[in-house]
Amino acid sequence: MDLNQQLNNISLKQGEEDIYDLIVIGSGISGLATAHNLVNNNYKVKILEARSVYGGRISKNENLANFAVETGGEEIHLRKSAYFQLAQSMGAEIISEIKHSVYFIEHPEKEEMITEDDFFEQFPQYDIWEIAEKEYDQLSFDVSIKDYLEQKNIYQQCGKFYQNLLGTENGTLISKISWKGVQEYDKLVEKSDHSMITNMSHYDVITKAFGDVLHLIEYNSPVSKIDYSDQKLIKVTIKDGRIFQAKQALITVPISQLKNNSIEFVPALPQNKLDAIKTINFGTSGKLQYRFKERFWPENFNSIILWDHDFGMTWNSSICKDKSKSNILTTLLVEDVANKVEDEQVRKQLISTFLKKLAKLFKNEKIPELLEDHIYTGYSTKEYIEGGYTTPNLHWTKERKDLAEPLQNRLFFGGEATSILNHSTIHGAYESGLVQTENILLSNKK
Repeated sequence: MDLNQQLNNISLKQGEEDIYDLIVIGSGISGLATAHNLVNNNYKVKILEARSVYGGRISKNENLANFAVETGGEEIHLRKSAYFQLAQSMGAEIISEIKHSVYFIEHPEKEEMITEDDFFEQFPQYDIWEIAEKEYDQLSFDVSIKDYLEQKNIYQQCGKFYQNLLGTENGTLISKISWKGVQEYDKLVEKSDHSMITNMSHYDVITKAFGDVLHLIEYNSPVSKIDYSDQKLIKVTIKDGRIFQAKQALITVPISQLKNNSIEFVPALPQNKLDAIKTINFGTSGKLQYRFKERFWPENFNSIILWDHDFGMTWNSSICKDKSKSNILTTLLVEDVANKVEDEQVRKQLISTFLKKLAKLFKNEKIPELLEDHIYTGYSTKEYIEGGYTTPNLHWTKERKDLAEPLQNRLFFGGEATSILNHSTIHGAYESGLVQTENILLSNKK
Protein backbone atom coordinates (compact mmCIF):
# COMPACT_ATOMS: atom_id res chain seq x y z
CA MET A 1 0.00 0.00 0.00
CA ASP A 2 1.54 3.36 -1.05
CA LEU A 3 1.75 6.44 1.19
CA ASN A 4 -1.20 8.24 -0.45
CA GLN A 5 -3.46 5.23 0.12
CA GLN A 6 -2.42 5.08 3.77
CA LEU A 7 -3.10 8.80 4.25
CA ASN A 8 -6.50 8.44 2.59
CA ASN A 9 -7.42 5.59 4.93
CA ILE A 10 -6.30 7.62 7.96
CA SER A 11 -8.35 10.59 6.75
CA LEU A 12 -11.44 8.42 6.25
CA LYS A 13 -11.05 6.88 9.68
CA GLN A 14 -10.72 10.30 11.30
CA GLY A 15 -13.76 11.53 9.39
CA GLU A 16 -15.83 8.58 10.61
CA GLU A 17 -14.72 9.24 14.19
CA ASP A 18 -15.98 12.82 13.92
CA ILE A 19 -19.47 11.77 12.80
CA TYR A 20 -22.01 11.45 15.58
CA ASP A 21 -25.20 9.47 15.68
CA LEU A 22 -26.90 12.46 17.29
CA ILE A 23 -26.07 16.07 18.02
CA VAL A 24 -28.14 17.58 20.83
CA ILE A 25 -28.43 21.36 20.66
CA GLY A 26 -29.03 22.73 24.13
CA SER A 27 -28.21 21.22 27.54
CA GLY A 28 -31.42 21.85 29.43
CA ILE A 29 -33.28 18.94 30.99
CA SER A 30 -34.83 17.86 27.69
CA GLY A 31 -31.49 17.66 25.87
CA LEU A 32 -29.67 16.03 28.78
CA ALA A 33 -32.40 13.40 29.23
CA THR A 34 -32.34 12.47 25.54
CA ALA A 35 -28.54 12.34 25.45
CA HIS A 36 -28.46 10.16 28.57
CA ASN A 37 -31.03 7.71 27.21
CA LEU A 38 -29.40 7.41 23.80
CA VAL A 39 -25.87 6.99 25.17
CA ASN A 40 -27.32 4.10 27.15
CA ASN A 41 -28.53 2.73 23.81
CA ASN A 42 -24.96 2.91 22.41
CA TYR A 43 -25.46 6.09 20.41
CA LYS A 44 -22.50 8.37 19.82
CA VAL A 45 -23.74 11.75 21.07
CA LYS A 46 -22.42 15.30 21.15
CA ILE A 47 -24.12 18.13 23.08
CA LEU A 48 -23.66 21.73 21.95
CA GLU A 49 -24.41 24.39 24.56
CA ALA A 50 -24.42 28.12 23.74
CA ARG A 51 -23.72 29.20 27.33
CA SER A 52 -21.00 28.28 29.83
CA VAL A 53 -23.33 26.22 32.04
CA TYR A 54 -25.76 23.34 31.59
CA GLY A 55 -29.33 23.23 32.85
CA GLY A 56 -31.09 25.81 30.68
CA ARG A 57 -33.81 27.45 32.78
CA ILE A 58 -33.04 25.19 35.73
CA SER A 59 -30.49 26.94 37.92
CA LYS A 60 -29.57 27.61 41.54
CA ASN A 61 -27.87 30.22 43.71
CA GLU A 62 -25.81 29.08 46.68
CA ASN A 63 -24.80 32.51 47.99
CA LEU A 64 -28.08 34.15 49.02
CA ALA A 65 -29.10 31.53 51.59
CA ASN A 66 -27.72 28.58 53.51
CA PHE A 67 -29.57 26.30 51.10
CA ALA A 68 -29.63 26.21 47.31
CA VAL A 69 -32.16 28.81 46.13
CA GLU A 70 -34.01 27.89 42.93
CA THR A 71 -33.38 30.76 40.52
CA GLY A 72 -35.10 28.90 37.68
CA GLY A 73 -37.92 26.35 37.82
CA GLU A 74 -38.96 25.81 41.43
CA GLU A 75 -42.11 23.69 41.74
CA ILE A 76 -43.00 20.24 40.57
CA HIS A 77 -46.46 20.86 39.13
CA LEU A 78 -47.56 17.26 38.61
CA ARG A 79 -46.93 14.43 41.06
CA LYS A 80 -47.97 11.75 38.55
CA SER A 81 -45.13 12.61 36.21
CA ALA A 82 -41.90 11.05 35.06
CA TYR A 83 -39.92 13.94 36.53
CA PHE A 84 -41.44 13.43 39.98
CA GLN A 85 -40.28 9.81 39.82
CA LEU A 86 -36.84 10.84 38.55
CA ALA A 87 -36.37 13.37 41.35
CA GLN A 88 -37.37 10.82 43.99
CA SER A 89 -34.99 8.25 42.52
CA MET A 90 -32.16 10.81 42.86
CA GLY A 91 -32.93 11.17 46.57
CA ALA A 92 -35.19 14.21 46.52
CA GLU A 93 -37.56 14.62 49.46
CA ILE A 94 -40.79 16.08 48.05
CA ILE A 95 -43.73 17.55 49.90
CA SER A 96 -47.14 18.71 48.71
CA GLU A 97 -47.41 22.45 49.33
CA ILE A 98 -51.15 22.56 49.99
CA LYS A 99 -50.87 20.00 52.82
CA HIS A 100 -48.32 22.13 54.63
CA SER A 101 -49.29 25.71 53.88
CA VAL A 102 -51.93 28.39 53.33
CA TYR A 103 -52.43 30.65 50.32
CA PHE A 104 -53.29 34.29 50.98
CA ILE A 105 -54.80 37.14 48.97
CA GLU A 106 -54.80 40.85 49.78
CA HIS A 107 -58.29 41.97 50.76
CA PRO A 108 -59.65 44.14 47.92
CA GLU A 109 -61.20 46.71 50.25
CA LYS A 110 -58.73 47.05 53.13
CA GLU A 111 -55.06 46.45 53.80
CA GLU A 112 -55.14 43.01 55.31
CA MET A 113 -54.65 39.41 54.19
CA ILE A 114 -57.33 36.76 53.93
CA THR A 115 -56.98 33.14 52.91
CA GLU A 116 -57.71 32.22 49.33
CA ASP A 117 -60.73 30.16 50.41
CA ASP A 118 -62.15 33.07 52.40
CA PHE A 119 -61.55 35.45 49.51
CA PHE A 120 -63.63 33.49 47.00
CA GLU A 121 -66.28 32.85 49.62
CA GLN A 122 -66.59 36.57 50.41
CA PHE A 123 -66.25 37.77 46.81
CA PRO A 124 -67.94 35.13 44.61
CA GLN A 125 -68.46 37.76 41.90
CA TYR A 126 -64.71 37.57 41.22
CA ASP A 127 -64.50 33.75 41.04
CA ILE A 128 -64.17 33.28 37.29
CA TRP A 129 -63.62 29.53 37.66
CA GLU A 130 -67.07 29.18 39.18
CA ILE A 131 -68.60 31.52 36.59
CA ALA A 132 -66.95 29.76 33.65
CA GLU A 133 -67.87 26.25 34.81
CA LYS A 134 -71.48 26.72 33.66
CA GLU A 135 -70.50 27.82 30.15
CA TYR A 136 -67.28 25.90 29.59
CA ASP A 137 -68.43 24.03 26.46
CA GLN A 138 -69.40 27.28 24.75
CA LEU A 139 -66.18 29.06 25.67
CA SER A 140 -63.71 29.64 22.81
CA PHE A 141 -59.94 29.19 23.06
CA ASP A 142 -59.70 32.58 21.33
CA VAL A 143 -61.04 34.39 24.42
CA SER A 144 -58.28 35.80 26.61
CA ILE A 145 -58.56 36.14 30.38
CA LYS A 146 -58.83 39.89 29.90
CA ASP A 147 -61.58 39.44 27.29
CA TYR A 148 -63.50 37.19 29.67
CA LEU A 149 -63.25 39.65 32.56
CA GLU A 150 -64.49 42.41 30.29
CA GLN A 151 -67.38 40.26 29.07
CA LYS A 152 -68.42 39.75 32.69
CA ASN A 153 -68.01 43.48 33.44
CA ILE A 154 -65.49 42.90 36.22
CA TYR A 155 -62.19 43.81 34.53
CA GLN A 156 -62.05 47.27 36.10
CA GLN A 157 -62.58 45.79 39.56
CA CYS A 158 -60.27 42.77 39.46
CA GLY A 159 -58.20 42.93 36.26
CA LYS A 160 -54.98 43.79 38.11
CA PHE A 161 -55.60 40.99 40.58
CA TYR A 162 -55.94 38.41 37.80
CA GLN A 163 -52.85 39.81 36.11
CA ASN A 164 -50.99 39.24 39.38
CA LEU A 165 -52.45 35.75 39.77
CA LEU A 166 -52.90 34.15 36.35
CA GLY A 167 -50.78 36.51 34.27
CA THR A 168 -47.78 36.14 36.55
CA GLU A 169 -48.22 32.39 36.98
CA ASN A 170 -48.39 31.91 33.20
CA GLY A 171 -45.57 34.29 32.46
CA THR A 172 -47.21 37.04 30.42
CA LEU A 173 -50.12 39.49 30.13
CA ILE A 174 -53.66 38.19 30.62
CA SER A 175 -54.55 39.71 27.24
CA LYS A 176 -52.30 37.04 25.66
CA ILE A 177 -53.51 34.02 27.63
CA SER A 178 -56.37 31.76 26.58
CA TRP A 179 -58.83 31.46 29.49
CA LYS A 180 -60.00 28.08 28.25
CA GLY A 181 -56.39 27.03 27.80
CA VAL A 182 -55.73 27.74 31.48
CA GLN A 183 -58.76 25.66 32.45
CA GLU A 184 -57.59 22.78 30.27
CA TYR A 185 -54.37 22.71 32.25
CA ASP A 186 -56.31 22.98 35.53
CA LYS A 187 -58.18 19.80 34.58
CA LEU A 188 -54.86 17.99 34.40
CA VAL A 189 -53.25 19.37 37.54
CA GLU A 190 -54.83 19.44 40.98
CA LYS A 191 -53.62 22.07 43.43
CA SER A 192 -52.43 19.24 45.65
CA ASP A 193 -50.01 18.31 42.85
CA HIS A 194 -47.92 21.44 43.46
CA SER A 195 -44.86 20.15 45.28
CA MET A 196 -41.47 21.32 46.47
CA ILE A 197 -38.16 19.54 46.94
CA THR A 198 -36.91 20.20 50.46
CA ASN A 199 -33.39 18.71 50.55
CA MET A 200 -31.79 19.56 47.21
CA SER A 201 -32.31 21.67 44.10
CA HIS A 202 -33.62 20.71 40.67
CA TYR A 203 -30.12 21.47 39.40
CA ASP A 204 -28.78 18.83 41.80
CA VAL A 205 -31.38 16.37 40.46
CA ILE A 206 -30.31 16.76 36.84
CA THR A 207 -26.63 16.73 37.81
CA LYS A 208 -27.05 13.39 39.55
CA ALA A 209 -29.40 11.92 36.93
CA PHE A 210 -27.41 12.92 33.85
CA GLY A 211 -23.87 13.17 35.18
CA ASP A 212 -22.76 10.47 32.75
CA VAL A 213 -23.26 12.77 29.74
CA LEU A 214 -22.03 16.11 31.10
CA HIS A 215 -18.56 15.45 29.67
CA LEU A 216 -20.13 15.34 26.20
CA ILE A 217 -21.07 19.03 26.36
CA GLU A 218 -19.22 21.54 24.20
CA TYR A 219 -19.76 24.82 26.07
CA ASN A 220 -19.83 28.34 24.60
CA SER A 221 -20.88 26.83 21.29
CA PRO A 222 -23.97 28.65 19.99
CA VAL A 223 -25.29 27.05 16.83
CA SER A 224 -25.58 29.39 13.85
CA LYS A 225 -26.56 26.97 11.08
CA ILE A 226 -28.13 23.54 10.66
CA ASP A 227 -27.72 22.16 7.14
CA TYR A 228 -29.79 19.04 6.57
CA SER A 229 -29.79 19.25 2.77
CA ASP A 230 -27.56 16.17 2.48
CA GLN A 231 -29.60 13.00 2.87
CA LYS A 232 -26.92 11.21 4.87
CA LEU A 233 -25.35 13.77 7.20
CA ILE A 234 -26.49 16.90 9.01
CA LYS A 235 -23.89 19.65 9.32
CA VAL A 236 -24.17 21.83 12.41
CA THR A 237 -22.10 25.02 12.36
CA ILE A 238 -21.35 26.92 15.55
CA LYS A 239 -20.55 30.60 15.91
CA ASP A 240 -16.75 30.20 15.73
CA GLY A 241 -17.07 28.42 12.38
CA ARG A 242 -16.49 24.85 13.51
CA ILE A 243 -18.72 22.23 11.92
CA PHE A 244 -20.06 19.10 13.62
CA GLN A 245 -21.62 16.27 11.63
CA ALA A 246 -24.28 13.80 12.67
CA LYS A 247 -26.87 11.44 11.29
CA GLN A 248 -29.59 13.12 13.37
CA ALA A 249 -30.01 16.28 15.45
CA LEU A 250 -32.24 17.26 18.36
CA ILE A 251 -33.01 20.97 18.84
CA THR A 252 -33.94 21.87 22.43
CA VAL A 253 -33.06 25.57 22.50
CA PRO A 254 -35.60 28.02 23.97
CA ILE A 255 -38.15 28.95 21.32
CA SER A 256 -36.82 32.52 21.46
CA GLN A 257 -33.79 31.30 19.51
CA LEU A 258 -36.04 29.98 16.76
CA LYS A 259 -38.18 33.12 16.78
CA ASN A 260 -35.19 35.45 16.35
CA ASN A 261 -33.69 33.35 13.54
CA SER A 262 -30.35 33.00 15.30
CA ILE A 263 -30.16 29.52 13.75
CA GLU A 264 -30.26 29.27 9.95
CA PHE A 265 -31.85 26.09 8.61
CA VAL A 266 -30.84 24.77 5.19
CA PRO A 267 -33.26 24.13 3.63
CA ALA A 268 -35.67 26.42 5.48
CA LEU A 269 -38.05 24.76 7.90
CA PRO A 270 -41.47 23.83 6.45
CA GLN A 271 -44.26 26.38 6.79
CA ASN A 272 -46.14 24.55 9.55
CA LYS A 273 -43.08 24.69 11.80
CA LEU A 274 -42.46 28.34 10.98
CA ASP A 275 -46.09 29.09 11.82
CA ALA A 276 -45.80 27.19 15.10
CA ILE A 277 -42.65 29.08 16.09
CA LYS A 278 -44.33 32.39 15.30
CA THR A 279 -47.60 31.53 17.10
CA ILE A 280 -46.33 30.09 20.38
CA ASN A 281 -46.01 32.94 22.87
CA PHE A 282 -42.81 33.19 24.91
CA GLY A 283 -43.18 35.50 27.90
CA THR A 284 -40.77 37.86 29.63
CA SER A 285 -40.11 37.00 33.27
CA GLY A 286 -37.68 37.07 36.16
CA LYS A 287 -37.36 36.10 39.83
CA LEU A 288 -36.62 38.53 42.64
CA GLN A 289 -35.52 36.73 45.80
CA TYR A 290 -34.98 38.23 49.25
CA ARG A 291 -33.24 37.12 52.44
CA PHE A 292 -34.62 38.46 55.73
CA LYS A 293 -32.98 38.55 59.17
CA GLU A 294 -35.97 36.80 60.67
CA ARG A 295 -39.25 35.26 59.57
CA PHE A 296 -42.15 37.70 59.83
CA TRP A 297 -44.72 35.52 58.06
CA PRO A 298 -46.75 32.67 59.61
CA GLU A 299 -45.00 29.32 59.61
CA ASN A 300 -47.66 27.90 57.27
CA PHE A 301 -47.47 30.86 54.85
CA ASN A 302 -47.23 29.70 51.24
CA SER A 303 -47.85 32.77 49.11
CA ILE A 304 -49.72 36.02 48.71
CA ILE A 305 -51.34 37.64 45.68
CA LEU A 306 -51.53 41.41 45.98
CA TRP A 307 -54.57 43.26 44.69
CA ASP A 308 -52.95 46.10 42.79
CA HIS A 309 -49.16 46.20 43.39
CA ASP A 310 -46.67 45.53 40.57
CA PHE A 311 -45.03 42.83 42.71
CA GLY A 312 -48.19 40.76 42.51
CA MET A 313 -47.13 37.20 43.38
CA THR A 314 -44.77 36.34 46.21
CA TRP A 315 -44.17 32.98 47.86
CA ASN A 316 -42.20 31.37 50.64
CA SER A 317 -39.11 29.62 49.26
CA SER A 318 -38.17 28.46 52.76
CA ILE A 319 -41.34 26.41 53.07
CA CYS A 320 -40.85 23.14 54.94
CA LYS A 321 -37.12 23.79 55.26
CA ASP A 322 -35.42 23.17 58.57
CA LYS A 323 -35.91 26.14 60.93
CA SER A 324 -32.15 26.76 60.86
CA LYS A 325 -32.41 27.64 57.17
CA SER A 326 -32.43 31.20 55.81
CA ASN A 327 -35.68 33.13 55.49
CA ILE A 328 -36.29 33.51 51.75
CA LEU A 329 -39.22 34.99 49.86
CA THR A 330 -39.52 35.02 46.06
CA THR A 331 -41.45 37.38 43.80
CA LEU A 332 -42.15 36.37 40.20
CA LEU A 333 -42.24 39.27 37.74
CA VAL A 334 -43.42 39.33 34.14
CA GLU A 335 -43.41 41.56 31.06
CA ASP A 336 -42.99 45.33 31.74
CA VAL A 337 -42.26 44.92 35.46
CA ALA A 338 -39.61 42.27 34.75
CA ASN A 339 -37.96 44.65 32.31
CA LYS A 340 -38.12 47.59 34.74
CA VAL A 341 -36.30 45.83 37.58
CA GLU A 342 -33.28 45.17 35.39
CA ASP A 343 -32.42 48.77 36.36
CA GLU A 344 -30.91 48.57 39.86
CA GLN A 345 -32.25 51.93 41.01
CA VAL A 346 -35.78 51.18 39.85
CA ARG A 347 -35.53 47.77 41.49
CA LYS A 348 -34.57 49.28 44.85
CA GLN A 349 -37.47 51.74 44.67
CA LEU A 350 -39.98 49.02 43.85
CA ILE A 351 -38.63 46.77 46.59
CA SER A 352 -39.02 49.64 49.05
CA THR A 353 -42.70 50.19 48.20
CA PHE A 354 -43.27 46.43 48.25
CA LEU A 355 -41.81 46.03 51.74
CA LYS A 356 -43.94 48.91 53.01
CA LYS A 357 -46.98 47.13 51.59
CA LEU A 358 -45.97 43.91 53.38
CA ALA A 359 -45.46 45.86 56.61
CA LYS A 360 -49.11 46.91 56.50
CA LEU A 361 -50.43 43.49 55.50
CA PHE A 362 -48.42 41.61 58.13
CA LYS A 363 -48.95 44.35 60.74
CA ASN A 364 -45.20 44.65 61.28
CA GLU A 365 -43.62 48.06 60.65
CA LYS A 366 -40.09 46.62 61.05
CA ILE A 367 -40.28 44.52 57.86
CA PRO A 368 -38.33 47.00 55.65
CA GLU A 369 -35.47 46.87 58.18
CA LEU A 370 -35.38 43.06 58.14
CA LEU A 371 -34.22 42.79 54.52
CA GLU A 372 -30.58 41.63 54.40
CA ASP A 373 -29.99 40.95 50.72
CA HIS A 374 -31.69 40.21 47.42
CA ILE A 375 -30.89 38.81 43.97
CA TYR A 376 -32.66 39.20 40.65
CA THR A 377 -32.55 36.60 37.90
CA GLY A 378 -33.88 37.96 34.63
CA TYR A 379 -33.95 35.18 32.08
CA SER A 380 -35.21 37.54 29.39
CA THR A 381 -31.86 39.34 29.35
CA LYS A 382 -29.75 36.17 29.47
CA GLU A 383 -28.17 35.63 26.08
CA TYR A 384 -29.42 32.51 24.30
CA ILE A 385 -32.46 32.25 26.59
CA GLU A 386 -34.16 35.64 26.21
CA GLY A 387 -37.47 34.82 27.83
CA GLY A 388 -39.20 32.96 30.61
CA TYR A 389 -41.41 30.15 29.33
CA THR A 390 -44.19 29.59 26.82
CA THR A 391 -47.79 30.42 27.71
CA PRO A 392 -51.32 29.07 26.99
CA ASN A 393 -51.88 30.64 23.60
CA LEU A 394 -54.90 32.35 22.20
CA HIS A 395 -56.23 30.72 19.03
CA TRP A 396 -55.53 27.29 20.55
CA THR A 397 -54.34 25.18 17.65
CA LYS A 398 -51.99 22.30 16.95
CA GLU A 399 -48.86 24.49 16.89
CA ARG A 400 -47.05 22.64 19.70
CA LYS A 401 -47.70 19.31 18.02
CA ASP A 402 -46.40 20.73 14.73
CA LEU A 403 -43.25 21.98 16.44
CA ALA A 404 -42.61 18.61 18.12
CA GLU A 405 -43.16 16.58 14.95
CA PRO A 406 -39.88 15.01 13.66
CA LEU A 407 -38.68 16.37 10.34
CA GLN A 408 -37.65 13.65 7.87
CA ASN A 409 -36.85 11.48 10.93
CA ARG A 410 -33.59 13.44 11.06
CA LEU A 411 -34.38 16.70 12.84
CA PHE A 412 -36.15 16.44 16.20
CA PHE A 413 -37.49 19.18 18.46
CA GLY A 414 -37.79 19.08 22.26
CA GLY A 415 -38.18 21.39 25.25
CA GLU A 416 -41.15 22.73 27.19
CA ALA A 417 -42.50 24.61 24.15
CA THR A 418 -43.28 21.28 22.46
CA SER A 419 -45.50 20.04 25.29
CA ILE A 420 -49.21 20.59 24.57
CA LEU A 421 -50.48 20.74 28.16
CA ASN A 422 -47.31 20.63 30.26
CA HIS A 423 -45.48 23.56 28.70
CA SER A 424 -43.74 26.01 31.07
CA THR A 425 -42.92 23.20 33.54
CA ILE A 426 -39.88 21.13 34.42
CA HIS A 427 -41.86 17.92 34.04
CA GLY A 428 -43.10 19.02 30.60
CA ALA A 429 -39.56 19.73 29.41
CA TYR A 430 -38.30 16.41 30.80
CA GLU A 431 -41.11 14.42 29.22
CA SER A 432 -40.43 16.05 25.85
CA GLY A 433 -36.96 14.54 26.09
CA LEU A 434 -38.47 11.12 26.72
CA VAL A 435 -40.82 11.54 23.74
CA GLN A 436 -37.96 12.48 21.43
CA THR A 437 -35.84 9.62 22.76
CA GLU A 438 -38.58 7.23 21.66
CA ASN A 439 -38.96 8.99 18.29
CA ILE A 440 -35.25 8.75 17.58
CA LEU A 441 -35.03 5.09 18.60
CA LEU A 442 -38.05 4.21 16.48
CA SER A 443 -36.67 6.08 13.48
CA ASN A 444 -33.57 3.86 13.50
CA LYS A 445 -35.34 0.52 13.80
CA LYS A 446 -35.02 -1.51 10.66
